[in-house]
Amino acid sequence: MRGRISQRGQVLVVFAGGLVLLLLIGSLVFDLGTDWMMQRQEQNAVDPGALAAAEFVPSDTGGGPTSEMIAAACYYARQNGFFPSATTNDESATGCFSANDPEHASLTVNYPPVGASAGEYAGRPGFVQVGITRQHTNYFMGIIGQSTSSVSASAVAANTTGNANSYSLIALDPTGDCATGSVKGSSGGNPSPPPLKVTVGGAIYVNSSCGGPVSPPTTAPCLSTGSAGLVVAGGATLSGTQVNVNGSCATNGGGSITTTSSGVDQGALQVGDPLAELQPPAIDTSQPGQSCGGGTPTDATTNNQGCGSGGLPWQSNTSTCASGLTCVTLNPGVYYGGWNVKSGKLQLQLNPGIYILAGGGIKQTNGSIEAVTDSSGNPGQVMIFSTDNPLYHATCVTDYATSPSSVPAQCQGPLSFTAQSTLSAYGLGQATCASEPSTCPYVGILMWQDGHGSCPTWTPASGQGYCPITTGGGTNLNIGGTIYAPTQLVNLDGSALDGNTGTAIVQVISWAWNIVGNSVLNMPYNANDLYHLEQRGLVH
Repeated sequence: MRGRISQRGQVLVVFAGGLVLLLLIGSLVFDLGTDWMMQRQEQNAVDPGALAAAEFVPSDTGGGPTSEMIAAACYYARQNGFFPSATTNDESATGCFSANDPEHASLTVNYPPVGASAGEYAGRPGFVQVGITRQHTNYFMGIIGQSTSSVSASAVAANTTGNANSYSLIALDPTGDCATGSVKGSSGGNPSPPPLKVTVGGAIYVNSSCGGPVSPPTTAPCLSTGSAGLVVAGGATLSGTQVNVNGSCATNGGGSITTTSSGVDQGALQVGDPLAELQPPAIDTSQPGQSCGGGTPTDATTNNQGCGSGGLPWQSNTSTCASGLTCVTLNPGVYYGGWNVKSGKLQLQLNPGIYILAGGGIKQTNGSIEAVTDSSGNPGQVMIFSTDNPLYHATCVTDYATSPSSVPAQCQGPLSFTAQSTLSAYGLGQATCASEPSTCPYVGILMWQDGHGSCPTWTPASGQGYCPITTGGGTNLNIGGTIYAPTQLVNLDGSALDGNTGTAIVQVISWAWNIVGNSVLNMPYNANDLYHLEQRGLVH
């Protein structure tokens, strides 16, 4: 009898414990469900609020939300049940303030957007962020000490049409890596080379926090020596409309930075990748690739070593080349294994369109590209996209992890798009778009190093990394378009100009960028020659 009573007592204890557990689970479900409904109500307010606020994006890149943005966001917050005691939509005490809401909700309007909730739109002019936060009193979770919980929702809307969203140089690396934006003049030699002068027509952003954090923002003079996110050295001069760096700037070895605004904004907001959502061109590995100027085409499985050394030979198609040159006319399409100029001197004539280098990239080892034009000698309107051969992507990731200096031609490689004499090429134009609709999403892009390829992200420890984009170098430099390398270093090389003037109407959006040389390098901003960043509507 005593044993039965003992067993019944144990069952009672287990039942009571289970009941408590079920109550706790039920309370959690109830409170979380309430949080979800509250967040849904907040989202219903911030989505139209952000869209309405974006209608008042200013035509310049000045910071801070306008009174019209705040009023628009407040109006839709009140329409959705928030701030019932408010009588106005303005910034006065009768507007959308915590004191006018029974649950002390707070409304924030950020121009440009800030914080992790803004994603890749953080710090970007032309985008507005609206958020609502309020405290929710938990009905049951207070039993375990969680008496309240914070419920938030935010939205980002764009209105960059007509906005001066004119980027020229963006270094995306958000870490403390130093010199992710670098301009350096050549040194030594007899006679001494002229100083490098780089004039940029658009805004410059460097995300690196090296040399910081700096109390934001400050236009105090740059460091005269030392490490920083943006470094101008070797007697070089960088001139731009607006220069922003999250950390600090340094002008080492006689370098200088001049702006048409009020100096370098140190401690500036980090900006997101404006092209993060752009989808790359598709590759159908079942179809043959392009030939190397004639003859057998490359393909994804057999002839995948590329054009040049180790693959198919370059095919000269004309006798009009200067002595000692091999003239090759190439057509748009997929080139498995890329382009390799290991010997001789090549003159590339690129017909308009998209050139996909599925592995290999562009390498110049013991040979050189002497000139790049179209078949008529004018600037070729092209986009060069570098990625992996899709059939080998997984093994390429392993190859880069184990032996990065000797990956096969099927893997993503560097882009050495340089010429010794004439480099004349522009990104895809509207004429190409009209004749070939598949190019339309990429109008204005000149070069693109796939950020989802196998090549590791550039770090200072790896020097130039394994897949940099290097362009310039020609004594006759005339290039234009957006250069996009979200995980790699971009080198603009003006050394071969030898004191002359080169024109690079380029926009560089990359993990890091480096400009070197001994010339005058003009980088005017012309939206007609660059990728169009205009956006309207709700984006995040």
